[in-house]
Amino acid sequence: MSSRFQSAVFGSSIVYPNAVVWSEENLVAVACGNTVSILNPGNPGVRGVITIPSSKPFPLGVIDGRGADLINGCLLPCHLSQDNRPCARSISWSPAGLANNAGCLLAVCTTGGRVKLYRFPFCEFSVEWIEVSDISELLFNYYKSTGFGDCQIVSSESLDVIPGRDNADHECADEPLVSSLRKNQKRRRQNAAIVAEKDSDDSRQKSTWQIVPASFYKRKLQEKATEDRNLSLITMQQYASRNAMLMSLTIAWSPILGTSGNGVAIPHNSSSCCSILAIGGKCGRISFWRVHAYECYSIDKPRYSSKVSLVGLLKAHDTWVTSINWALYGPNASKTQFLLATGSSDGRVKIWRANGEELMKSSEVIHDSFSLLKEVMTVDSATISVLSLIVPSRSQWKLLLAIGKGSGSFEVWTIDMPTSKFEKVGCYNAHDRIVTGLAWAFDGRCLYSCSQDNSMKSWILVEDSLCEVPIPSNSPGLKASSDVPYVFDSCFGLAVSPGNLSIAVNCPQLYFIMSSGSLPLSPPKINCIYIYVLILPEASYSSTRLALTYRKPLARGFDVGLLNPMYQEGELIDFCLLVAYCFQRSVITHRAAVEFLWIGGQQLDLSSTTCEVIYNETFPGITEKELIWWETNILWSLNQYENLSRLLNIWDIVAALLAFKQSAPEYVERILLKWLTSYLRSQFGISVTVLPEVFKFLPKLSSRQLHLINIINRRVVLKECKQDNMSNKQKDLEGLGVIKDEQVNTWMELLLSSESELLERLVGFCFSAILNLLSNSSIEYFKVGCWSPDGLPQMEQWVSQNGKNVKDHTKFLAAEVGKVDKRRLLDIFGYEMDERCNFCSAVVSFESTENAICSGVNYDNGVSQRHKLERCAITLRILPTKPSWYCMCCHRRAIKLAPSILFTMLGYPSDFESFVESSAYKNSSTPCCPFCGILLQRSQPEYSLSPSPV
Repeated sequence: MSSRFQSAVFGSSIVYPNAVVWSEENLVAVACGNTVSILNPGNPGVRGVITIPSSKPFPLGVIDGRGADLINGCLLPCHLSQDNRPCARSISWSPAGLANNAGCLLAVCTTGGRVKLYRFPFCEFSVEWIEVSDISELLFNYYKSTGFGDCQIVSSESLDVIPGRDNADHECADEPLVSSLRKNQKRRRQNAAIVAEKDSDDSRQKSTWQIVPASFYKRKLQEKATEDRNLSLITMQQYASRNAMLMSLTIAWSPILGTSGNGVAIPHNSSSCCSILAIGGKCGRISFWRVHAYECYSIDKPRYSSKVSLVGLLKAHDTWVTSINWALYGPNASKTQFLLATGSSDGRVKIWRANGEELMKSSEVIHDSFSLLKEVMTVDSATISVLSLIVPSRSQWKLLLAIGKGSGSFEVWTIDMPTSKFEKVGCYNAHDRIVTGLAWAFDGRCLYSCSQDNSMKSWILVEDSLCEVPIPSNSPGLKASSDVPYVFDSCFGLAVSPGNLSIAVNCPQLYFIMSSGSLPLSPPKINCIYIYVLILPEASYSSTRLALTYRKPLARGFDVGLLNPMYQEGELIDFCLLVAYCFQRSVITHRAAVEFLWIGGQQLDLSSTTCEVIYNETFPGITEKELIWWETNILWSLNQYENLSRLLNIWDIVAALLAFKQSAPEYVERILLKWLTSYLRSQFGISVTVLPEVFKFLPKLSSRQLHLINIINRRVVLKECKQDNMSNKQKDLEGLGVIKDEQVNTWMELLLSSESELLERLVGFCFSAILNLLSNSSIEYFKVGCWSPDGLPQMEQWVSQNGKNVKDHTKFLAAEVGKVDKRRLLDIFGYEMDERCNFCSAVVSFESTENAICSGVNYDNGVSQRHKLERCAITLRILPTKPSWYCMCCHRRAIKLAPSILFTMLGYPSDFESFVESSAYKNSSTPCCPFCGILLQRSQPEYSLSPSPV
């Protein structure tokens, strides 16, 4: 197992597979028991939580149970599935842009069959996440309106039922409702008083029990009976069928629908963008729910609700649907062609072709939007536990499908979409117990699998075969792999980071709960697993944790013949004695944990080619071959973000480069220079050998490439610099907290030049949009949810102050805007030349794009007071005092969102007007930083959870 660089332990144990998922905005959700914990992999100590609530069963009907055994036959599964404390069974992150703050929604499916959507509490500043929608409630309402598909439903009102307070006296809410014709014969009447449990708040102050008059309890029963008399009388088979229709088992989000022909999938204000949530249930049916993006993103209006609608139903299997996975295929995203892979409890896997346009535009529930492409015949009939489907970017029409099963084996298939040809790569008996996680990495060249048998394995796809390769055993920032011991008892899921350089593994840890007098005074120093001992004082429930650290992995058995090669004989005896001692004197429990492991040094082929030595003496614990793979994989990961369909989230790249930088900054500089030069060579055929040569090509670089340069600059190369000084001129470099040398100065100049280039593109587009609007009144810039130009006077002053560095085309646009009558600009755009301080109403002059200082107020005693104000990064105007958008990378703030067209520019346009007219994003805005390209968010306190893509 590879070395971990971060870990987190939770309070509950893990129950189901696929218990960890990684979002596009760099949040990791871990399902552990009756809670779901959400954490930032860079700071796992700060977390959010979703507490799974208990819920009442849906009123499906009243069972006519005369002469029938209600705990046998078809109703037995209903009784066995009752759970007073439901756990999280399946979790899934939505694409970014579906929450009202432009983040991701988290869908949670519980063991009670309920599915709900949750969002980040960006306004509430709480640990508990906010429920957005109850999908199961919507599904019940739909089935109820359609009569659950039954031809004839008998109403209890049409029968000769004796009305009264005992008509629906249900003492257990989880039991099926039974007709009073049968229950009246067995019910005991209580004539005196009954004992009831008080409310939990009162029980802390007074006695736990109290005497309650029988009339109070009967009045509650009468109210319940009134509700039950309106229910239909159904058979046991109907009740079981309806219960199965509402019992959800697995969930999965589709990629974003509604992107334009250029394949851009960055979040932008457009209600036409949506994602489909697929929910598989016990009845073998899958329901499809369309969740729209918000028309107008906001960070101060948390009550906006998601628009959720049922758009499709599919009878996919005859047994339980246990796994679902989506994939988008084709040369571009304009055709919205989707594949859906579904697995069931009988071992069947089916591949469906989805009509994305119908799902996106349908206003009613449709049943024929999916067509069966292929039913994959697996080797055995073991339950399908996990599916992983990927479309490699190197071959948009060839898909890879991995199928994990309950028997411990998994299969890999290739799908050629033009010919609809399915080929089986192989079946691999990789594990001894159920496969709990499968994840493709590095564009389908590598597959990771984990199982409940305490194993995680790595496989690479070489031509038409899958080969097992070792997982990297060393990591940057660690002296050696032995610095971090193994802590796994079993693996319940894994998730690969967006940059594919790290992986999160969900695994429980073993704990022994012991009293303070039960712990051995000197535990033996043996080689085994982590053992956590919770020491409980005699009269206190507060506990401390003692971790006895050992160095070697835990073996599955105590066969001396097998263990002798691994352990010394004396250590084995001590280990057995300690485990036996702990078993006798303690209570054993498991806690959920997530381990973050580096996989950036993963080997991706079987060739033994060697390269030049790369500063190998600075990495005593990492082999030369692993260094070469680290460089190759980091460069590959950076190049993947040139694709605009990927949201910028390079946290793992930044973390890896920072870890390497501590030991050998020359190694990091080599990688970064190689990245820049290879990009210029591939895009423009230009050969660059030194960093200063990159400056003259900045106008030719895409906005995405400039964003990557800025992030790497700020978070890696200039990490030690003071944040406030990064925006200053070169003459202020003496104030930086780093050694002033030529290399640092060059990177600082590159950062300033790159940000200036992006700002000039924003200003040029605003000028062009204003001129277009004045000449074409049909352009709807001021429609709700659309972007509109703002901050025109400040932009004109910026062009005037930076005339030497601004391009001629930008000066021409500024001159054209300057010819327009200012009164007309005031009427349309609110053109205001003078700005006022938010605190003293003094005049504020424009001197910088970052900050401003008001002219101040002079008091009678001769004291003057001036205020330092912050400017909006997009409009360049003074920020108001209300909440604003915040960038986690450059720490700038904004009150309005940037135009989406800025993020799609492939270079500085030679003609802004024609470029604006031809763009599909001229009216939309994007909640991303114009200088870093990452998602903006509301600034959170340090003690609160916050996504950090960098």
